[in-house]
Amino acid sequence: MVRTTVSFIALSLIAVQAAIAQTLESGVYRIYDSYGRNAFGVGPIPIIYPPPDVPLRLFTGGSPLVDRWYVVRTSGDRYTIRVGSGRSGDYRIIPRGNDVFVTATKAPQEWSITEAGDGQFVIQILNQDSIVTSEEERRPPLALEPANGSPDQRWRFVRIGDDDSCAISTRVQSTNYH
Repeated sequence: MVRTTVSFIALSLIAVQAAIAQTLESGVYRIYDSYGRNAFGVGPIPIIYPPPDVPLRLFTGGSPLVDRWYVVRTSGDRYTIRVGSGRSGDYRIIPRGNDVFVTATKAPQEWSITEAGDGQFVIQILNQDSIVTSEEERRPPLALEPANGSPDQRWRFVRIGDDDSCAISTRVQSTNYH
């Protein structure tokens, strides 16, 4: 009887853990590759009007070209990602073919951001097998590819404060879906 009760409790705890998923909180982040070496940035953009869509780039983590990204949860695992000051003219991350671009003129794209373990997340187009993938030797270096489970498809969101100081670890919040 005791053994059966202990087994039931252990199985119940496993089921509860499986039902809890990590979700990213809305906030301001630097977005790093899974290795922590490179981070998202827009880089220099020609001063013309209207501003052109340009490829999203990766810069060495300490580069001044690494941007602060406003990640806003719209519902569930859906988010918009933009860089700027929080105004309508901010650059937003969008898909363009198999590439990842930023735009100041198009509507925001909702992305699915799901937990991939070890404080890392996968960024993908909603309801598609198109994952943001880092390919350092490719130009532009960020592509949309089918899921393959590689570290090149995982990202670390490091929360930053108003003074640009980085949090010690990624902020996540537990959400119980059952």
